[in-house]
Order: sequence, then structure tokens, then C-alpha cells
Amino acid sequence: MTITCIDNKLDVYFQVHKNVNVVAIQFIVETGDMYENKKTLGMSHLLEHLLFESSPTYGNTLTYELNKRGISYNATTARDYVKYYFYAQSKYANFIINVVLVGGWGQN
Repeated sequence: MTITCIDNKLDVYFQVHKNVNVVAIQFIVETGDMYENKKTLGMSHLLEHLLFESSPTYGNTLTYELNKRGISYNATTARDYVKYYFYAQSKYANFIINVVLVGGWGQN
């Protein structure tokens, strides 16, 4: 597994399964209710759901674009992180990275 931390402190985990031509990519964001206060409680979980709703590049067709490529995706919110994960054919690795990093998710 390869772990990369990009400039905005987003940890990116890559795991390529060469024998089956599959890639697993996870993006871990250091957030969660332990970083929230009474006014922001639940915001991490809300944002987890909203990020799949649209992107600057794909607008509200983001899930359609993921689904038409057969990309499995989901997210989970823990006390101290939010994890977004994607499983796909290896040929879609760049697409996933572009959606998340270039497509607006990873921008400050």
C-alpha cells in the first residue's frame, strides 16, 4: 500500500491489485466530532454525504459518472476522521484521483 500526504494534508492511500486489475483508493480527512463544538456538531458527517452530491467538474452528475464506470464508492465518518473510498478497475485510477483532487474536493 502506498500512502501519500498532499499539500493540503489530505492523506491518500493507494493499493493496486495487479493480478486482478483492480485499484483501491482511500482519502482520509482529519475531521470528526472530536474536532467539532456545539455549533458545528455533525458537520463532518453532513459533509461526508454532500461531497458525493456534486463536484465543480461534474456538477450533480458525479454519482452518475462514477456508476457508469462501475466504480464502487462510499464513505464513513469516525470520531477523528472521514474516509472516502473507491474500488475500481485500474484504468479508472486517474479518473478517481482527478475527481477528488483536481475536481474540487481537494482544493482549499
